[in-house]
Amino acid sequence: MTYKNYKKNNYGNSNYKIGDIYFGTADGEDEALNFIDRQDEFKNFFYNYDNIVDKASKPLTYLVLGKKGAGKTILGEYLNYKLNNTVKSFCNIVSFNEFRIHSLRELSTEDTAPNEYIPIWTYVILIEISKVLLQNEQLKEDENYKKLKKFIDKNYIKLILTQNAETDIAKLKSVKENSDWLADIVSDDNKDQLQSNYISFIPVLEKIVLDAVSNNPEFSYNLILDKIDDRFTNTDLYKNSVISLIKAVDNFNKNVLRKRIKAKVTVLLRSDIFALLNDTDLNKRESSNSVRIDWGDAAKYNSPLFDLIVQKITASIPELKDRNRSDIIKMFFPKTIKQSDRNIPTDKFLLGRTLFRPRDVISYLTLITTKYHDSPQFTPEMFLDVQLRYSEYFLKEIENEMNGHLTDKQIKEVIDLMIKFGKFDFKYEEIKRFATSSKILTGLKIEEALKILFDFSIIGNYVHTGNKIRHTWKHRHDRVEIDFNKRMCLHYGLWRYFNI
Repeated sequence: MTYKNYKKNNYGNSNYKIGDIYFGTADGEDEALNFIDRQDEFKNFFYNYDNIVDKASKPLTYLVLGKKGAGKTILGEYLNYKLNNTVKSFCNIVSFNEFRIHSLRELSTEDTAPNEYIPIWTYVILIEISKVLLQNEQLKEDENYKKLKKFIDKNYIKLILTQNAETDIAKLKSVKENSDWLADIVSDDNKDQLQSNYISFIPVLEKIVLDAVSNNPEFSYNLILDKIDDRFTNTDLYKNSVISLIKAVDNFNKNVLRKRIKAKVTVLLRSDIFALLNDTDLNKRESSNSVRIDWGDAAKYNSPLFDLIVQKITASIPELKDRNRSDIIKMFFPKTIKQSDRNIPTDKFLLGRTLFRPRDVISYLTLITTKYHDSPQFTPEMFLDVQLRYSEYFLKEIENEMNGHLTDKQIKEVIDLMIKFGKFDFKYEEIKRFATSSKILTGLKIEEALKILFDFSIIGNYVHTGNKIRHTWKHRHDRVEIDFNKRMCLHYGLWRYFNI
């Protein structure tokens, strides 16, 4: 990304091109990598909505919740950037997109569900926080540092239970019989304490890690765990493993706080997955230890999503940083977009085709800037022209979110139902008759299919109130349920894909 010199026109105003605006990428990790050689610019493009950075940085806040595409990963990347640019502070992000979560079964304990994976997650945390500590070369003469470095370099360069999962499991299941891999960290005095598996080794490793941190109290260490939801499946194994992870993180964070030492683990997790977890302790964790990324539900210019857009514009075109928000919006966006003989306000048109998350807004505007990069502003025709491309993206995002919740067959059937039904708004009786005659649904009842469609905001309810239409969408109101007695409608973002 480069910034150009802007020439003045005859009216004294700068000429800009929408192609000069960098809105970011759909993936937060990719966006951070775009700034890998320009770290100082990163902070200019990151929008600290609702002071989310400070909220997530509080010592007792370790659970960041948000919908898919809400900005959890980019928040994690920004926290990583900020902490690593703070004096005597070290941080690392660990991505679990390749973590073999099914391998946890072989390392479970006999504790009652869902706590059977707490020890193995505690072990993972200790390994990864050790790697953060090893970034601090000022400790290289510390005996605990030396022990950890030998241990990690020999055994855990890669994330545990990924590429070397079988070897990792074998080591952890036979600690006493095969303890040579622990030689650098286990003294002769505590070898006798080791039992048959890794659980007896955890206190030994924990003491070395915490001693290394507490012996040098001026330094702080932060670990951010991301993309645990990439391997999501709606199974007891997955849900119990995530509950165990949250409890292991809670135990670690509170332990270091009691010891008054500076170390913290943060978990980034999709809110729809968190909602599936069933444990009496989670309500307390959500109320006391979490922060939720929520971009509201207003399809208006006062939405924080337009604050995000304005920040991206002013960061890309520094000459505009002193212009007020309203002027920038007027400068680049049309007042209305005409579709089907209706003049729709641009804010309502754009946000009404999203699930109120940054990823959707960024994707829509980037489709336009890529195709019409030399244009000085967004025009109504541009929004209409890329609707099909955006609609394809939008459906794919929803299908990705459905993965794990539903089988591939169920996803295909409910999508095929709406495509072949081919109506924007309808009554329950109409689509029930179609489903019965078409026989598209083979494993789901029509009521189940419609509930799935509603829960993922493919359809919503709406009612006419005078000349106004009031919609009810799951993505705007998490607790709302489908009403079979009210008319239903297809999400505006899917019209073009479904050829409506």
